[in-house]
Amino acid sequence: MHVVKNQQLKTYNERFITKITNEIAEEFGFNIIQQRALTDVLYKCTRNVEIYLLHDEEGDFSTYIDIYINSMRLEGLSDLTIKHKAYTLQELNRYVDKKIENVTLADLKMFILYKQGRCKASTLNGIIVCINAFFSFLYDEGYLESNPSRKLKKIKCEKRLKKSLNDVTLEQIRL
Repeated sequence: MHVVKNQQLKTYNERFITKITNEIAEEFGFNIIQQRALTDVLYKCTRNVEIYLLHDEEGDFSTYIDIYINSMRLEGLSDLTIKHKAYTLQELNRYVDKKIENVTLADLKMFILYKQGRCKASTLNGIIVCINAFFSFLYDEGYLESNPSRKLKKIKCEKRLKKSLNDVTLEQIRL
C-alpha cells in the first residue's frame, strides 16, 4: 500500500509540474529550451514536497497527453511527429469523452472503427501505434493500473508491389 501511495504522489507532482510548465510556456511564449529549464527548476523546488490531489480535474486526459508530449520532447522527437501524435490523442479524448482510468479496449476499438471509414489501413495502423505507445507509456510510468491498448492489434494492409523498370527506362537511367 505504501508503494502505491508514493507512486500516486509522484503522479500528482509530475501532473502539477507539467500543468504549470504548459500554462507558463503558453502565456509567455517559451521555446522548448526555456520549457525544459522551467521544468528542471520546478522539479528542484518540489523535490521534498508532496502534492495531493484535492479533487479530480476536468482536463484529466489532456494532462496525461501533456505529460506524454513532454516525454517525447525530452526524447528528441521532431515537432511534426509530436504535433501529429498530440492531434491523434486529442481526437481520441474527444471521441471517448471519459476519464482516462475508465477507457477500455472496447472504447479504443470503437474509435478505430470510427476512423476506419475515413482513413486508409496504413493510416489506421499509425493511429493504433500512437495509441499503444501512449497507453504503454502511462502504464510503464505508473500513471495507469492497467493498459487498455495491450490487446489492440494492427490492421492487415494490402501489400503494394513496386513497379519494375522496363528496358527503355533502364537504358535511359544508365546513360
